Parts: sequence; C-alpha cells; structure tokens
Amino acid sequence: MLDKVITIFQYGKPDTSIGDDHSTSILAFPGAEGGGRFTTGGRGGEIYRVTTLADYNKNETPIEGSLRYGIEKSNQPRTIIFDVSGIIELKRGLYLNEYPNLSIIGQTAPGDGITLKNYNFTFNLSKDPAIGAGGSLNAIVRFLRCRPGDQFADYGEDAIGGRYFKDAIIDHITAGWSVDETLTFYGVQNFTAQWCIASESMNLSNHAKGAHGYGAMFSGDNASFHHILLAHHGSRCPRISDLSAPGTQESYDFTGYFDVRNNVYYNWSGRGQGSYGGKYAAFNLTNCYYKPGPATGTNNRSYRILSSDPTARAYINGNYVLGNTGVTADNWTEGVWGQFDSSLGTVPEAEKQAMKMADYQPFSKLTSHTAEQAYDKVLEYAGASLRRDVIDQRIVREVKNGTYTYIGSKPEEDGKAKQPGIIDTVSDTEGYIKVKSLNPWPDTDGDGIPDIWEEAYGLNPNDPSDAQKISSSVDPNGRYPNIEVYFHNLVQHIIYYQNQGGIVMEKK
Repeated sequence: MLDKVITIFQYGKPDTSIGDDHSTSILAFPGAEGGGRFTTGGRGGEIYRVTTLADYNKNETPIEGSLRYGIEKSNQPRTIIFDVSGIIELKRGLYLNEYPNLSIIGQTAPGDGITLKNYNFTFNLSKDPAIGAGGSLNAIVRFLRCRPGDQFADYGEDAIGGRYFKDAIIDHITAGWSVDETLTFYGVQNFTAQWCIASESMNLSNHAKGAHGYGAMFSGDNASFHHILLAHHGSRCPRISDLSAPGTQESYDFTGYFDVRNNVYYNWSGRGQGSYGGKYAAFNLTNCYYKPGPATGTNNRSYRILSSDPTARAYINGNYVLGNTGVTADNWTEGVWGQFDSSLGTVPEAEKQAMKMADYQPFSKLTSHTAEQAYDKVLEYAGASLRRDVIDQRIVREVKNGTYTYIGSKPEEDGKAKQPGIIDTVSDTEGYIKVKSLNPWPDTDGDGIPDIWEEAYGLNPNDPSDAQKISSSVDPNGRYPNIEVYFHNLVQHIIYYQNQGGIVMEKK
C-alpha cells in the first residue's frame, strides 16, 4: 500500500522535518519562515471543503461549498481545502477583515489548482477596529493564483494585498493582471510573503490615476518578503513603503523592522521608479537579483538597487545587478546614493553614511541564499508551483531568456513608444487558460485526508476525528496534526529542494 501511495502522490513518505524548526513551537507549516511563521490559521478547527467554483454577490443566496462561503461563514478556526480545480469567477472582492483564523490550502485542489478571477483578494482593508483593524488576522494562504484582470475590477484593486493587520503568511502565491499592484502588504506585523510570483500588472487599464502597472509595496514590523519574483512592471519593483515617515501612518499601521531578501526583479520599466522608497524606514535589502529587461533601458534605473531618502536606516548588501559588476560589488555608491531624487539636492556625506547599517536590522528566522542562488531557486520553485500553469511557465521562460512575449495595446499618455513586456489589459496576453480539474481521492470519513493516505500511515479512514490528532505513525516528531502532515506531504519535495544550499539566519 505504501508503494502505491508514493507512486500515486509522487511525494514520498511524509517527513515534517523538511522545513521544520525543532527549536521552537510548531510553525504555521513546515517551510514557513520569517515574521509570519508562527501563524496558526485554522489549526484545530473545522475542515471546510470547496466543492464548487461558483460565487455569489451580496444580494444573492449564499452557496454552500463555495470558497466565499467557507471564508465568510465564521471567524472561528477553519481550514479550507478543495475538491475541485479551476477558475473561480468572483462576483466581488474577497475580504478577510471580518473573517480571521483561517487556512486556505490550495495544494489540495485536484488537477491544476485554483485561479481567482475578476476581483481582488484583500487580507484587511478596513480601518475600523470594531471589525478587526490592527488585530490578529491569523491567516495562512498557500498555492493559489490571483489574476483579477480588468473586466470587472474597480479602481485601485491589487491582485492580492492588505494593510492594518498582524499575523499572516502567504506562500507560493501567483499574482498578476492587476489594476494596481500585484502583491502589496505594508504596515503589517508578524507577516511573511514567501516564494511568490507577481507579474504583468496592467499599465493603462482602469486606474483612475491613469498609467499604473505597479509591482509591489513592502513594509511592516517583523515582516518578511523573500524569494519573490517581480516581472514586467511599470514601476514599484518594489516600493519600500514610507509609512515610517512622520505623518504618513494611519491608525493601526505597524512600523518597525522588516526584511526584503532573495527576490528576483526583471524588466521593470526604465520610465518608472523601479525600486524605491523607505523614507524613515528601518529594513534589510539583501541578496536580491536585478535583471534589466527590454523595457528597462540603459539609464540609471537599469542599475538601481533603491532610490531612497537619507532618513532610511538600511542594511543593503549582496544584491546582484546583471551586467553591472560595479554596483554588484558596491551596492551603495551608485545603486543607492547615486539614485537620490534631484529634489534632495546634494546630500552631505554624513547623511549618506548614516543610512548605511553595518549589520542587519532585526529579522525573523529564515533560509537565506546568495543572490545568484536565489535567482535559480525562485525561477524553479516560486508561485503556485505544484502544478505551474502555462502563464507562469511563460513568465519564467522570459526571465531566463531576457525576453518578452506581449506588449500593451493602448497609446501611451505621453505619446512615447510602447514598452516591451508591459501590458495594458488582459487581452494583450494569451488570456485565462482553462484549468483542468480531476475527481478528488475518495475520503470515506470526510475528514480531508484521502482514504489511501490514511490506510498507508496507520490512520482509520472511517474515523473523522483522527485528522486533528497527532500520530507517531504520521509525525514521529509528535508536532503536527495528521491533516497538516498530509498537506505538507503534497508539497514537501518543493520545500526540500527550494531551501537546498541556503543558510538559516535570524537577527534578534
């Protein structure tokens, strides 16, 4: 039976030591790292099964078995798994602000996974403390694709993002085709975004301010942004949020130390800001890989590490700029100090040196690679990579080859030529690809673990209570509930290989 399970699932015997940290309490999941690694999500609560790709609006009858119903039915701990794969055509945005204590486990979807279309997926938009602003969202979201497009999306919508909350982790998310940023989390606390792909934000779409096409914004307190690919963006690739500056915070924005590392940035527009921000912020920007593309050009943005402000306090080191050995060897002189906005005038040398931290700012434990290692690892394993779809495959291929496939179709506002790889609308691309679905494995007791897996590892396929128990036959280390070991088993090969060659680090 065990050989049959390994053959069918192709992931080998479950091993929670892969990605785990035995020196601490249990993680959100083996492989969880950074500021959000202790998020508990829906642990110990209801197992909710998504059985339909349907969605409903506020004035429509709720649909049991839909993703929205599972999110909005409660604020008690619950874990959402999938019995279907495909595209969920949202009828309005998904908001978690009133619905904390949640895990969404996308790798359970049979077939090619889940894509969210039409609207945003927002972790916390409210500024009202009565419905959660500034509180613990306690959310885990893994292996989903968020591509809202612009057919219905409103002004300023991100593909996935949030603010005004603490305690969450997103892992192996694919985001793209957004009106505003593709992946944006700022002013957050105890948060991680890891191993994600954020590509092809739309430049001239529905945004009320005109040209956008923005990549990401990062900031927070004990927040980690690592092993993320940003590709084909007009600007904010990424923006280090300026929320630490006096007068910029709103109620329940969290400011403190945050860590940005091992990200890959490709084909940011030379007309946009590229990587910028960080006024008054305290952060690390380390071991990222910058690869100019066809839209980047040859001006100073082609070797920009960060256009910042003398009030920033940052450890910036180990970043690699393809084609520029000088900036690679010395990130600061031309990559940061040489990128000051002209409005700052001549910045005194003492102010420049005050920006430069001799050692890391504090950050939570994670696996760190060199920039060159991160380039290979991110391209191989980031995004919803259990079954990487043809769109992500194309994006990764373009990054590897230094190319592009699509270009925007609308005239530029300033009359200039279009920028290769920077799209304006979904119709500029191959569009949404059909997502194959398969029948789920039989699960007699409905506990979320397939019968064949339970039988192979000494569980009872007729006992739904064993899903939340800890069994030595499943986890000899006695740390994770059986169902969480099953979730891990589905992707443990990815966790194992993505972390190879790295160094586990933290700075308290």
